[in-house]
Amino acid sequence: MLDPIASETLYPVLAEVGDRLYTQGCLKPFVSVGGTLLVALDGTDSFSSEKISCPCCTQQTLKNGQILYHHTLVTPVIVAPGQISNDPMNHK
Repeated sequence: MLDPIASETLYPVLAEVGDRLYTQGCLKPFVSVGGTLLVALDGTDSFSSEKISCPCCTQQTLKNGQILYHHTLVTPVIVAPGQISNDPMNHK
């Protein structure tokens, strides 16, 4: 898992992937108003347990007093009008 890695470490890698997708024309079908890309953000849980946890887990205290451990993430997706399929930018 990437949880222990600082986000800043991944930025150059993600920027390089984005640059290559752009320069190779892979993003052309998604270009929108003013030559921009529209990005939808969606939050989700990728793991949840009342018994298993790790140092990177988010903790939530339930009404019954038990602690729920979980991992959450925001998944950005490039979207465009007329596009039926949109690929998440952040795969698990």
